[in-house]
Amino acid sequence: MSATKATVSKLRGITGIVIFIYVVVHMSNHIVGLVSLSAADAMLDNVRWFWHLTLAAIILYASLFIHAGLGVFSVVSKYSFRIRLIDWVQLGTGLLIPWILIGHAFVGGYSTRFLGVKDSYELTTLATWVFDPVSVATLSFLLILAWGHGVIGVNNMLRFHAGYQRIKPMLVIVAWLFPVLSLLGFASAGKEIIAKVMLDPNVIGQVMMNAQLSMEMAGYLTQVNVAAQKYYPFGLALLIPIAFVLFRIRNRKKDISITYPGNKVVHADRGISVLDASRQNSIPHMSMCGGRGRCSTCRIRVMSDLSHLPERNAIERNIADKLKWDDSIRLACQLHIDQSIEVRPLVRSTSDELTTDSRGALSGREEHIVVMFIDLRDFTPISENLLPYDTVYLLNQYIEIASKAIASCNGRIDKIIGDGVMALFVDQDDQQKNARNALKASQQIAEQMASLSKQCQEDFGFDLRFGIGIHSGLSVVGQIGHGKDISETAIGDCVNIASRLEQLTKAEKSQLIISMELMQDADLKAKPDAVKNVKLKGKSKPVEVCVFNSATALFAH
Repeated sequence: MSATKATVSKLRGITGIVIFIYVVVHMSNHIVGLVSLSAADAMLDNVRWFWHLTLAAIILYASLFIHAGLGVFSVVSKYSFRIRLIDWVQLGTGLLIPWILIGHAFVGGYSTRFLGVKDSYELTTLATWVFDPVSVATLSFLLILAWGHGVIGVNNMLRFHAGYQRIKPMLVIVAWLFPVLSLLGFASAGKEIIAKVMLDPNVIGQVMMNAQLSMEMAGYLTQVNVAAQKYYPFGLALLIPIAFVLFRIRNRKKDISITYPGNKVVHADRGISVLDASRQNSIPHMSMCGGRGRCSTCRIRVMSDLSHLPERNAIERNIADKLKWDDSIRLACQLHIDQSIEVRPLVRSTSDELTTDSRGALSGREEHIVVMFIDLRDFTPISENLLPYDTVYLLNQYIEIASKAIASCNGRIDKIIGDGVMALFVDQDDQQKNARNALKASQQIAEQMASLSKQCQEDFGFDLRFGIGIHSGLSVVGQIGHGKDISETAIGDCVNIASRLEQLTKAEKSQLIISMELMQDADLKAKPDAVKNVKLKGKSKPVEVCVFNSATALFAH
């Protein structure tokens, strides 16, 4: 993505947010119609002043035109129309919205600002449900289009941000519920105005008089609305062939080549991104974010001369610095080339196997989480002296204890390998709750394992000992695997440290070792038996840890 495209992308996002805020307020006004027509009018009175401010009106209408124009620009500037279905849906809704909105917005904005009309929610319902019932379906369709377009845009902006996936299920409910309530509110207000008119036809004259709207002016505004909607498709029909011609001219001269693994060579135009070149020539190329520079899955290694490559832009530089890439690794969506090049994609494309939702999940997200590891001590030599049935029985008893304790404290089992258990605490928005829940689960496990150990001593003549390691910090959370064998897990430094702390319990002969970060996150008052700086494998600096010989007294009952 060039600097120009990066600016265009940011501007589209900003203008889109402005429009989306307006849509949310507008739809909220409809929802209040479920209470009463007068309540909806009262809400409009409370927000009307803001949108009637000259600056607010300029920002809103400028955002509408800029957002639409940049949407068209983004299509014309593409080197390939091989984009995701969801992007085509967003583009289609973006082109349809002005068709329905242009007359509605012009009549509302123009009449109130220049003709002295005093708009009200009652006037809007009268104009639609009584004067022009056909427009009810049209405006309802507009509402659904605008909402859907905005939701897709918000999802594209946020789906790779930390914490978004955690609240996404709730947002999906809102995304479906909000337009339904809005349409129901609009219908309820319409039903009320129709009942008023049927009871007293003079209501029509009263509403129009309050709005300072004559029948002649209403007829004129209706004609403007019809004309605007009538001629928009002609303008759009003219725009499409122009865009197509510009696209063909831009892609007519392919004077550079890109060589892929297997000596596959494609020809492309100067200035094209490597990702667009791959799409244009049906080369499988992974891109979780759709080429927006919000992930690193389209990364490539440049096998040819690096001296001719353009410098990284700000988007690519941030990712490269974070992941400590060398100069040969580049983001295909950001690398716009003007000379022939040889590349090797570094992430295998599985795009045919992924849905839109799974792309976001598989791409991973960075979250602040708590990781717990539990392991039985010396269980392998112990199991050699047990019957297979007894071994399985003991393991199931231990795993049941751990699973129930973790689940009761809002954690979840991530994986079980032999007698080792990994658990994650990520369901709370409050990091302190996550940390305290992990410690509460540890205490429950320790208390119940004491009973199981006593049973083992009586039945088999040995104690059942265990160790727990817990750490909190940033980790990459995503779905890992292939085909049907995919599950959400966490990877990264936080997981590694928690695992090392569990292993450290062997040397310390303790039940629980936690990092000082977790101790502070949980605001734990229990005094540890020891506080140490320890050198962990894979860490250049010592890690401060808190050692608890027993985990049964972390919290008072």
